[in-house]
Amino acid sequence: MKTVERISDRPEFAWMLDMLASSIGEQKAIYVSVPITTGPRLFSWFRDLIARGEPLPDPRRPEGNHERRQVILEPNLRDAQALVTRLRGLKKEPVIDPSILRDVPGWRQEDYISLWEGVIERFVAQIVFADGWNFSFGCAHEFLFATNRKVATLDSNFEPISRADGIRKIAEAVRNLEEVGADVSFLIALLAEADEMAAVEHCHISIEQPNIENRANLGDGRKLLFKDETLDWLAERGNVAQFVSCDPRMQQRFCRVNGYARNHRFGSLQDAVQTLFRVAGEEQVNIRTFKPESPHGNPFRTRIATVSAAFSVIRELTSKGYFCICNELVNECDGGVSGVAQGDWLEFAPDIFPRDIESRGVTVLPRGFGLKILERIYGHRPAIDYPHDQRIEFTVTMARRGHRADRTIIWEVTDNAPVLGGAPIRWPNPLSRMIGDKVFGLLVADTLGFLVPNTITISRRIPVFTFGRATGSQEYWIRTCPREPIPGFFTTHHGWLDPFHLLAKEDPEGTQLASVLSQEAIRAEFSGKVLTRDDGSAFVEGVVGSGQDFMVGARPPERLPEVVVKRVRLVHRSLLESLNGISFEWADDGRRTWILQLHLGISQSSETVVVEGPAIEYRDFSVKDGLEALYRLVEKVKGRGIGIQLLGQVGVTSHMGDLLRRERIPSRIVPDSA
Repeated sequence: MKTVERISDRPEFAWMLDMLASSIGEQKAIYVSVPITTGPRLFSWFRDLIARGEPLPDPRRPEGNHERRQVILEPNLRDAQALVTRLRGLKKEPVIDPSILRDVPGWRQEDYISLWEGVIERFVAQIVFADGWNFSFGCAHEFLFATNRKVATLDSNFEPISRADGIRKIAEAVRNLEEVGADVSFLIALLAEADEMAAVEHCHISIEQPNIENRANLGDGRKLLFKDETLDWLAERGNVAQFVSCDPRMQQRFCRVNGYARNHRFGSLQDAVQTLFRVAGEEQVNIRTFKPESPHGNPFRTRIATVSAAFSVIRELTSKGYFCICNELVNECDGGVSGVAQGDWLEFAPDIFPRDIESRGVTVLPRGFGLKILERIYGHRPAIDYPHDQRIEFTVTMARRGHRADRTIIWEVTDNAPVLGGAPIRWPNPLSRMIGDKVFGLLVADTLGFLVPNTITISRRIPVFTFGRATGSQEYWIRTCPREPIPGFFTTHHGWLDPFHLLAKEDPEGTQLASVLSQEAIRAEFSGKVLTRDDGSAFVEGVVGSGQDFMVGARPPERLPEVVVKRVRLVHRSLLESLNGISFEWADDGRRTWILQLHLGISQSSETVVVEGPAIEYRDFSVKDGLEALYRLVEKVKGRGIGIQLLGQVGVTSHMGDLLRRERIPSRIVPDSA
């Protein structure tokens, strides 16, 4: 089942619109578009901050700034109410006031935008824009949305605003905000997405245009943007790797270098390259090439370590007629990930660049869900909030890189890409192998909203990160975390052990254990494991108290209270709404069921059959000999058509059962032989 992330996909979105319809019917209304956190007051306040020598805040994030609330938000709300009151006194049509809906817990700006888009499309015939609307991203978006749908747009005096006039007003706001050093990228991106680049030029912050005669002619009167020109345009919308480009005459064209103005003109191309080396975090560069008529498939040189070597490469390639883009090296093996976002799909992997995505194994997740997983791991949400009909190539880095010194690098944005939907949640995958299968499964459960104990992940590849919820026990388990499941083979310990000593002792080569977990304990009244049968039903086993002995096969399953089984089955059924077949270890504290491990898979196991299938013979194994002895026997018989009989009282869902299922060895339990 698809994981829902956008408010417009949730049932409550439709309910909100239906509730509005129950009030005003299907008659057309007047909508009032007002700036709340921005407007001309923001521009004036920014000028005051500059005069006082104080830094400028993000214009889209008013949280926690008391002065901003006093000088901008509260006066804007008073003006909004005055305009709404005036309209309701003059007009007979219903008047919709969006400023009433504020601070909905968990909502992001795109959620509000989605809601008001739905309202405008269904109920609105006219929008009245309050003074200063053009300084607001939300209002500017509503203006372009309305004009695209032929909804009448009026100013506060009820005079019409044409699309061209509105575009000019937005451009004027961009110019004014830029003069005081404010971040205008969100308005620039809005204009660019509306194909209104002429307005960007009007506000004097456009990219430098190459000579139109030097562009490739597409044969229908259009001209093809050069590759470095596209990169420069992209830098207005996101964080790109720092770069400088040149033409075949070795004349500088574009550059984006942190600490320098847009397209700063260096004294010479060699000065530009030398500066790029100095500011590049890895102190290395790549050189990409293109020709206007051939933007792809051209020479690409990577990991150049000196200025002289880079300049030599540029000289060689420009002599062959190539345009060159010299960009900072972004280390693809620093523990981050690279990938592609398109529609509702997110594909990524560590240790690659986006150009390798088609030829390498990748992690595939629903887009919103995948972004939440990455945010939990890396501590920040990747900055790839682009429309779903665009294909975005990106890299999430461990250190700040790019011309904006951010941790998300945007490499390419392609318009009019097919909108992909319905990405599955599957693992093992490259990310789960990097952080550990156990960690990834628990992250999935936590992100889906299920109860997972507070977990600290100590990884070989990336900094420590935490997820899950406090249990209140103030006790901890140390759990080793293999790259892929190896049931019961590595240490699980109640209490604290030195995680670094544990990694060195149990996996000295660093090839099997990806991480160590410190997981808060559950005061468990019952514990156990669940498998999913072929028909989707849950096979539940467990014991009273802690399930450690049960899982290693040293304790047989016990009768569980029906109320506990019902809670476990409810968690299982809820998980199946998002995942196709699962197994999970659980602990029940008497009120709630917690997930201790989560894996994918469907099982044909029953009370006495672990793995169905023919065997030329069966080898007996006493469960009293322990899991380690079973591992040795499995190594001897696997691949030979020999089955195993477990003699004694043991759970089908124990690690003994997990091992036999993993190796697909025909096996059954003979409990009476204990």
